Amino acid sequence: MERLKAFAPAQGWAEYEVVAEVGSATRKRRRFLQVLADPGVSRIVVEKRHHLNQFGFPLVEAALRASGRRIVVLEDECG
Repeated sequence: MERLKAFAPAQGWAEYEVVAEVGSATRKRRRFLQVLADPGVSRIVVEKRHHLNQFGFPLVEAALRASGRRIVVLEDECG
């Protein structure tokens, strides 16, 4: 969580919100689904790619890209 909180300011992103959802059940991921559906969100940053596997990472990534948005994976960016 701390890496996520530090990443956005380090990129120079002035506006960001950290949404933390613990648990694997889809019904518990309502807030994340709201973020996905919000066209005002230009980037979604996740710590690890597998955190989105239950949603189908390639599908989420493609849908975001199709609407001019993107997903950033910290393990890809920061190692």
